[in-house]
Amino acid sequence: MSDWKQKNQILATILIALVSVVTLTTIAFLILNCLVSPETLLGTSSRTATTTDPNGAKTTVEETLSSTTPRFEILKTALTIGAGISALGILALSYRKQKDLEDSHFVERFGAAAEQLGHTDPAVRLAGVYAMTTVANQYSNFDQRQQCIDVLCGYLRLPYNPQDQEPHQAKLKITNPPSPPQTTSISETEFTYRQDDSEVRNTILRTIASHVHHDAKTSWSKHDFDLTGAYLDGGNFDRAQFSGNNTTFAGAQFNGKTTSFVEAHFNGKTTSFDRAQFSGKNTTFAGAHFNGENTSFAGAQFNGENTAFISAQFNGENTAFTSAQFNAKTTWFNRAQFSAKTTSFGGAHFNGKTTTFGGAHFNGKTTSFGGAHFNGKTTTFVGAHFNGKTTSFNRAQFNRGNVSFQSEFRSTKTDFSLADFTADVSFEGSTIGTGEIVTDWNANKGSQPANVRPTHWPPTAVSQNQS
Repeated sequence: MSDWKQKNQILATILIALVSVVTLTTIAFLILNCLVSPETLLGTSSRTATTTDPNGAKTTVEETLSSTTPRFEILKTALTIGAGISALGILALSYRKQKDLEDSHFVERFGAAAEQLGHTDPAVRLAGVYAMTTVANQYSNFDQRQQCIDVLCGYLRLPYNPQDQEPHQAKLKITNPPSPPQTTSISETEFTYRQDDSEVRNTILRTIASHVHHDAKTSWSKHDFDLTGAYLDGGNFDRAQFSGNNTTFAGAQFNGKTTSFVEAHFNGKTTSFDRAQFSGKNTTFAGAHFNGENTSFAGAQFNGENTAFISAQFNGENTAFTSAQFNAKTTWFNRAQFSAKTTSFGGAHFNGKTTTFGGAHFNGKTTSFGGAHFNGKTTTFVGAHFNGKTTSFNRAQFNRGNVSFQSEFRSTKTDFSLADFTADVSFEGSTIGTGEIVTDWNANKGSQPANVRPTHWPPTAVSQNQS
């Protein structure tokens, strides 16, 4: 038991003892007072009355009255208060004992489950997962449940590389040849693995997913989840609710065939997928809601066949895909809603065959694709709406294929300065608001690249009312 908890219990015991002593002293004083001074039981008072006879003479009469009610009521009230305070003291002591007993049981069960998770036998570790889950569900104390979750997440953060392990392999020995002049002898390095760990890890992942599902019987959604650098063999988090202060998958490796966060809600202050690697065939955040203050996929790598953020909603203060690598064959942001104050794809690389932001809405104050690289065969912003104060493609590189901006530009300033238009880029069919469109050929009409259409630049601006 921690020192602060011991001190807290000592102070509570002293306080209860003091209240009890004061109460008993007060009662004893009143009883002794009544025994020593009988008049305290029989209160007396006098009343004076004046009468006038028929002859006009006045007579004064003094009447002595007695009453036992006030004194007895005081004594009864004191006894009642004393009994009540004593009962509260006893109740507080009982609660404290019960709380200590529950804490003791939690520590015992938590320790036993943690010990199982550290066992060399995979069957025992698997039992430890279920034991830790049971402990988390049976104790409603927020901090105690968070401890259980932290242990399960911590297990997934342990070093793990299935490619280095054969089935049932527990140890690996590597022979190190001599390295003259430092060493002239052969040495061996031995690595110890958690044997057959895949099923244990997948069970933990399924356990977490089921407890953050929107209709989970016992919800863990309000807790923090730290899966930094975790190796995750897929994971189905469809309709999950992450409402804790921090949810982080930073540096996590998603290696299953499909990674799915369909209609997941991230409501905490910070959501981080920074440097995460999505290596499965399909990665989808379709319909996901990012409502926290900060959402970041900075430096994330999306590989495989398909990456989908279709109809995803990004709210809050900041949304960042800075330096992200979109390497999947197809990347969809169709109908995505970017409503965060700042949205940045700065320095991102779109390397797949097709990238589409069709029908996406950029509603925040600032939207930036500054320094982004568009390297795919087809890149389209058809039907996209840029509505914020500033939209920037400054220093963006449109390197190959066809790029279509059949979009609505409503920003006060839209900046394409220093952009590299190597690809065929079309703004035909775009709706240009009354804001400023900045390009390198604004001042020199003859310097517009031949592969940028329309040749009449800028496209005819229309007022908000005309659109």
